[in-house]
Parts: sequence; structure tokens; C-alpha cells
Amino acid sequence: MGMTITEKNMARHAGVAEVKAGQIIECKVDAILMNDITFPPALKEFKKIGKPVFDRERIYLVPDHFTPNKDIKSAEQAKVMRDFVRAEGITHYFEVGRMGIEHVILPEKGLVAPGDMIIGADSHTCTYGAVGAFATGVGSTDAGVAMARGKTWFKVPETIKVVLEGKPAKWITGKDIVLELIGRIGVDGARYKALEFTGSAIPHMTMADRLTICNMAIEAGGKCGVFPYDKVTEEYVTGRVKREFTPIEADPDAEYSETVTIDVSKFSQKLTTRASYRSSSQCAKFVRIALQSAGANIVQHPIAASDWGRTLQQIGYQKITPEFNNPQPGDIYIIHRTKKHRYGHIAGFTGSQWVSDFKQTSYDVYKDPNVTYSYYRLAPQYPQA
Repeated sequence: MGMTITEKNMARHAGVAEVKAGQIIECKVDAILMNDITFPPALKEFKKIGKPVFDRERIYLVPDHFTPNKDIKSAEQAKVMRDFVRAEGITHYFEVGRMGIEHVILPEKGLVAPGDMIIGADSHTCTYGAVGAFATGVGSTDAGVAMARGKTWFKVPETIKVVLEGKPAKWITGKDIVLELIGRIGVDGARYKALEFTGSAIPHMTMADRLTICNMAIEAGGKCGVFPYDKVTEEYVTGRVKREFTPIEADPDAEYSETVTIDVSKFSQKLTTRASYRSSSQCAKFVRIALQSAGANIVQHPIAASDWGRTLQQIGYQKITPEFNNPQPGDIYIIHRTKKHRYGHIAGFTGSQWVSDFKQTSYDVYKDPNVTYSYYRLAPQYPQA
């Protein structure tokens, strides 16, 4: 049986030929990351073991949460890390003046490489999957023990295959794509699962897009996110990573717990590329074109935006209680006609903003507390628009 990228990475670092989802394994880690918040409690666990650090070159310490220090307590937190660095001779410590956000520094400095296994006492350690590494957040206790042993244990996660098809429109970024994904599977849809990204859209995505997507894998509950090694990855790591590394590819017969397919060029693309920043009083037309480009079969349709509710239901939408505080990509709302606005208004959510015939700053385009809304979302049995 074939393995996914994450399974092959875990097998390599566990020193075994094969692993399966659900299996408990112990892995050697390539690096451990901590910040000024998570390091002090990790240090307490490390001291209990009574051993030196497993490798001074592979512990990355970045005081980026409360630095420059806002008060005495935060200064004391940073001092704990600084004293440890001096005592142990830690190589990769980023003091104020040469540091920044930890998850930006490590890739930029070439400290994470394709095929690596990285753990960090910060939930967004999963960022480094963008370069093809297995990277995941752990607790301070786990990080402290790993500092001494150079090892930690895992349960091998199942993997969700995320197929990204098409070419993103001009203003569609990695953030839009990952919000689309989270909107579909939910904030716990990837709980303790790996998200493996593939598809024809991958070559069109910059490293910044990939870093953003993997950074937010945890926002769907994911254990990690990972992109395949390709030309974009190669160009990024060349000149940055100074050591040898071995990229990992998924086997053709790898097994996945589920597959999620997103066509990044459809609904959001049409709305975003056609809309301007000022209304042209053609909101219904723009939304109709976007729906048709996503595959909706719209033969007859009303002229007025206010009358589109029935048509939306005919193509697979269902009317729900408005969720303006938690919109999902593909959601559509209608503002019913008023004396001042006899045609009403209709708009769709792209994953990052409401768009009609213009890019809206909010859903409340009329600024009238007396207007009424109808809100629609694709029924579960229909594909996402």
C-alpha cells in the first residue's frame, strides 16, 4: 500500500519502511522551535531530565510574542530564554533587532527544508509544510523533552487530499483559498489530520500563498499541511537552505481519508475579475454570470435582484437564517426592494468579501436598518459554486 507525503515523512523519521494512519510511532526530529511564551515552561521539563540539549544547531529560539518587552514580566520571560542560549551555546537565537515573526524567519533563513520534521511549541508551526516539511505544533512539555532526546512520539494522522484546480484570478490569494477550504470542511473538519495539497493550481501559487495556506491548516483543526516539492519550492530553497535535504512525494496509490476539490477559477474568479469598486446597478447580472461560470443551469431568471430567491433554490441553494457574521464562500444574500431601491440588491461571498457588480466593504450597502434580507447557501448535496 502506498503512503501519503506525511506518512512517508513519518516513516523516514521513525526509521521504518511503512506506517499507517492511527499507528503510534517515535520519530527523530530535525528541529525544535520555541518562543518567549512557550520556552520557559519547556525549560522546566528539560531541566528535570538532566541531560544537555540534543543538538545546539537544531533548536530555534525566537522571542517574538512580547518583544520589545511591554513590562517587567515579559522582560523576565525573554531573559529566561537569553540566559539559556548563553549557557547552552544555542546557535539559532534571534534577538530583538535581528528577529521578527518566528514563522517568517525560519523559512527565510533556510532553517526548514523539504523532507524535514519540525516540531514547535506554537500551533502555527504547521506553516513549514509549504516547503514540503512535516511541521506541527506541540505542547511545551513535549518540546522540552525533545530538546534533550531529539525525539518525540506521534499518532500517524489520516490525510485529506485537497485538489486545487484552475488558475487563481488576479486578486485571489492563498488566504482566499484556505478560507474557502475551511468554509467547506469547517473549523474542525481536519481535526488531527494532514492536509495534502495537489492539483493544477499548485504551479500558479507563490511560496507566500503556500506559507499562508499551511499556516492556517490549524484553523481547520489540522495536524499539518503540506505542499509537494516543485519548481516553486526549488527556487525558494535554493540559496537559502545550506544543508542537504531529500524531498518527499506521495505514492500514486496512497490512501486518503477524503478528497476535497476546489476550482479556484470559477465563482470567486468571475465575481472578483468583473466587479469594480463602484456599483453599475447590474448586481443581478454579475451574480448570474458568476453562477453560470460555476456550472449553474440558469435558463430563465428574473430581472430584479429582489426576485432571485426562487431561482437560487432551483439551482441548489437553500434559504437559511442570515449568517453575516460567519459567511461561507458561495453564500448569497438578497436585499428586498424598498421605495428608494425598487430592484433590490444581490451579492455573493468570495471567501474574503461580499461582491456584486462591485467589491463591497460590507453586506450593508444601503445603510438602512429597515431593509429586509434573504440569505441562501448551497444545500449539502450540491457542489460548491
